[in-house]
Amino acid sequence: MGKERGGGSTFFAALLVACGIMSFGLLEWRLSKTLSHHPTRHEGDGPWLKPRVYHRRRNSEGVGSGASSAAAAEAAAARAARAADRAYAASLTAKDAAGQTRAQIAEEDAAFAAHLTVVPPPHRRAPVPHTPKARNPLRYWTSTQSARDAELLRTGKVPPVKSEPETFLTFVPDVGGFNNVRLALENVLVIARATSRTLVLPPPQTWYKLGDKIHALEEFLPDLLTSQRVSVITAQQFVEDKLPRTHALQPPSNVVDVVKGCHPTHKAPDSCFVWYAWLEEHFGRNEVVPDVGLTCLVFGSLKTNKCGPKTSSLTTKQSPHNRTLLDGYGLYGAAEGPILHMRSSGQATHYHSQIEANRKGRAKDKSIKPMEPARLGRLLAPFYAYVIFPDPSVSNFYKRLIRDVVHFDDRIYKCAMLITRWLGDYSSLHARRGDFQYSSNDNAEVVLRSVRRGEVLWIASDASFQSFSAFERAGRPIMSLAYLLDLQRRQKRHIIIEKRLDGLSMPPHEVWAALENIREHEYGFVDVLVAAEGRTFTGTWFSTFSGLIQRIRGYRGKNDRDTFFSSRERWAAFQGFESPRAPLYQREWPAAWRNIEGDIEAAPLVGERSYDRDDVWQLQRRYPALDSKSWHPQTACDLPPKMRYWSPPETSDLDRRLLKDGRVPPLNRDRFLTFVPDLGGFNNVRLALENVVVLARATGRTLVLPPPQTYYLFTACKEKCAFGLEELLPGLLARKDLVITAREFFSEEVPRLKVDPPQHLSDVVDRCTPTKKAGDSCFLWYDWLESNFGDPEHFPDVGLQCVVFGNKSDDGIADFCAPRTQINGAVARQVVDGDAYYGTNTPILHLRTCGVATHFHDAWHGKPKGDRTVEPARMGRLLAPFYTYIFFADPAVGNFYKRLVRDVVRVDEPRVTCVAAKIVEWLGNNYVSVHARRNEFQFVEAKTGVADAVRRTMPAGTSTVYVATDEKDPTFFDELRANHQVVLLSELLEAAQNVSRGLALRSGNWPSKSVLLALNRINGNELGFVDALIASQGTVFTGAWFSTYTGLINRWRGYGGFPDSSSYFSTPGRFDAFQGYEKPRSPLYMREWVEGWRGIDSDVAAAPRPGERVFVDGAYD
Repeated sequence: MGKERGGGSTFFAALLVACGIMSFGLLEWRLSKTLSHHPTRHEGDGPWLKPRVYHRRRNSEGVGSGASSAAAAEAAAARAARAADRAYAASLTAKDAAGQTRAQIAEEDAAFAAHLTVVPPPHRRAPVPHTPKARNPLRYWTSTQSARDAELLRTGKVPPVKSEPETFLTFVPDVGGFNNVRLALENVLVIARATSRTLVLPPPQTWYKLGDKIHALEEFLPDLLTSQRVSVITAQQFVEDKLPRTHALQPPSNVVDVVKGCHPTHKAPDSCFVWYAWLEEHFGRNEVVPDVGLTCLVFGSLKTNKCGPKTSSLTTKQSPHNRTLLDGYGLYGAAEGPILHMRSSGQATHYHSQIEANRKGRAKDKSIKPMEPARLGRLLAPFYAYVIFPDPSVSNFYKRLIRDVVHFDDRIYKCAMLITRWLGDYSSLHARRGDFQYSSNDNAEVVLRSVRRGEVLWIASDASFQSFSAFERAGRPIMSLAYLLDLQRRQKRHIIIEKRLDGLSMPPHEVWAALENIREHEYGFVDVLVAAEGRTFTGTWFSTFSGLIQRIRGYRGKNDRDTFFSSRERWAAFQGFESPRAPLYQREWPAAWRNIEGDIEAAPLVGERSYDRDDVWQLQRRYPALDSKSWHPQTACDLPPKMRYWSPPETSDLDRRLLKDGRVPPLNRDRFLTFVPDLGGFNNVRLALENVVVLARATGRTLVLPPPQTYYLFTACKEKCAFGLEELLPGLLARKDLVITAREFFSEEVPRLKVDPPQHLSDVVDRCTPTKKAGDSCFLWYDWLESNFGDPEHFPDVGLQCVVFGNKSDDGIADFCAPRTQINGAVARQVVDGDAYYGTNTPILHLRTCGVATHFHDAWHGKPKGDRTVEPARMGRLLAPFYTYIFFADPAVGNFYKRLVRDVVRVDEPRVTCVAAKIVEWLGNNYVSVHARRNEFQFVEAKTGVADAVRRTMPAGTSTVYVATDEKDPTFFDELRANHQVVLLSELLEAAQNVSRGLALRSGNWPSKSVLLALNRINGNELGFVDALIASQGTVFTGAWFSTYTGLINRWRGYGGFPDSSSYFSTPGRFDAFQGYEKPRSPLYMREWVEGWRGIDSDVAAAPRPGERVFVDGAYD
């Protein structure tokens, strides 16, 4: 009986399995039959259920912030679709599988159509915008060729990448440390590229101090073989593929074996010198030996003056010796043969016997001098100091080429980025063992000058970690890569790690994981990159390792003045500009990176000291000590070079000359100019302020700032709503006696001038409200100034007047004051003699500058527009760029005041600029920017054309659009989001507020927590400055016509050196307004004009460039 029960159980179990299989088969048959009526359901998608898998996979991958809403919608749709799938399948299985009627098929068709409305098949769905991989903020190179480089190729200033037929250049790598190898490589790469030769890399080999394993150069610098901007091949490719096609001569078998891998010693069985000797014998030239100390290689006119270092080993103070100019095209051009071999490794391959004889001779006779290293053929010099291109645009082409091609693998940058993120704010030091002993308090003091107390000091060194305890005793926690690697090894062995006394936390897991991905011989590369990111960096003189760090800091846009040397005598070498001088390899020079993106050569910045004018023999011994006049406090953060456009006011050589010869008056704080700030938006306030700053300074007057007050639209206050202009624009205080506050004027100067103001003004000058009916009305102050120091017969009129300083018969006045269209018809503006009106000895002069608020109030207020008898331009508002209203007959003097406004009318650092810089860094320094003004209804045309303008101006390889806007509805930019990654400050601010509250961020790529917290601390009224600064750094910018906010961004771009042609307008008919030169015309405030910055650091007036289009009366087509 039991056996029968068991057999029955087995039978029923088998029956259930069979029924299940049949049911599943029936369902599959039913689905396939259904699908046979609906071919569109599975075209290109496989089985019908596959789209469900597709939805789940896409949703799990995630998208960036720009598409997060789309991702959420997709996820919801996928859930609904799965529910529909289950319901639909259940309805099918409930029916009889056979004998479907047409009515049933139609019913199923309708059900499936409804199903598709829930979620369509993938090929019918709108594509989700692709979110690009987050760019490593440490990346400074670009993989694509710029438009400027393409133009140089098109015009023939730069030859093609590869000649036809192909020609080659071979060389011997330097046998010193890796950075010596890199310097030589950069030189031969430029020489090869300048002559359209393909560069043949040396065989894979061992490298000094990089371990015993054989490595190829392209392992360290992978873009050598992958970049399309150079032609580079391996030695094995050359022997096996290129050489048989180029030359009948074939190398012997021992040479062929060596090119696959070798050792760089003469006695090794697989010596690399077998290969080098064969190349030297057949393709070398005995008469051509590189000599970076005594010669320079010139590609272009040999009349250049760029080859004269001020010192060399043959130079004496009494007998200067400049380098000999060699014709680069003559030595390495195609006419010299299809294959050229270059001696480039010094005594390793040349002068070996002479060196040995010299060494033995000196051992016996001390009077014998050693052979000069510069005569040994080593290319131990920065390429830009040996290979000279007289045309600066071509020279910068090759500087960009080296920057973009000769760099480490992305793994290295990722690891360094994670370490720097963990470190936070820190400074760095490179200390080469044997060069300095930091146990000496004297040497430690030199380094500590630039490191703040409590700031972490990253030390790149081959010395022991304990060697730097002096820094910890001085309150600077120290950290090094060697220390991190030791921690990592101890963790693996489960050794307890003591907590650091300085409170520095352990690195997160991602740092350890990144270090695991770095090979031992690459640790030095990581060290370089971390050291390069320090707030300040102190390096070692005569170290090419320090030189690489300095070069990368220059590429990254860090301030040169935040770089120092640990030698007391040379600590200040980067506190001024210096051209390369021998020995060329002793350091890196700003010529490598300064102005690299432009067409002009490197030069001192405005106000920067030029060491080129110093006695070079004095510099050899010691750089001048820094005093309060030549050294500024260390900057609070690193700004992009085009964002830090200003210099200390009135300190440049041009400015000093103008002050010395009396063309610019002194400031003695004995006469004053008062004014009323504009009551419009802040950029209107700024325009008026700039005008009165120039009017006051041009006549030796000190400008009296208005009392702290509220400003139009400045109502987003976290702490206070009243601001002094000097708080918003602290650069105003950078020049002594340029401005004083209303309180200083009232308390100190008014009594001295024996003026007796009413006592109720004492409270107003500390804070007031700019409305006439307020109890603390600012107009109490303004009315008192007007009644006592105003001139009822005069008020500014930017539309009908121009203020002239200097020679009143100058030919330029008529052109400056010409009508060029204006609201009053074709009438030239009236000339106001600025010297006569503002230059009087009257101690206090008050200027009407606020329009209807203080003048013609009754004629304007409360009347219909048609009844207003006063023309807006007659209201006294200084609503115009200062350089369009104030004319200086001497262009050198005019540029003095343009520089002054540039250097003092600027936003706060570090509070505002540092946050903006960090967001620019997060954006990757590769984005386009737009100002989209939406809420000013009177300018309807400024609302349109943004998406079209972006489409027309977006460079290849760029996908991010930063939009500075007052638009409150985020869906307004959906058209842009469909094809681009759109970033809004409002979205970043929302994330910042969430972080400050401890809330999680939605998925996507966001700035770091520290950046978001810093953004959240910004006073709401200064967020517009942050927005403008970020927008100003876009590779291309599109603005709004009739917007002084757009004008500010364009002015900052002009100051920073962005090409004028990289700016556009979204307004129809005005898109191309910056694609040519146009003189200012009325209304003057409708845009900024290139006069504001073009030629600003010279003595000449702004003018069209050669070949530049000239626009007349706004005809931009």
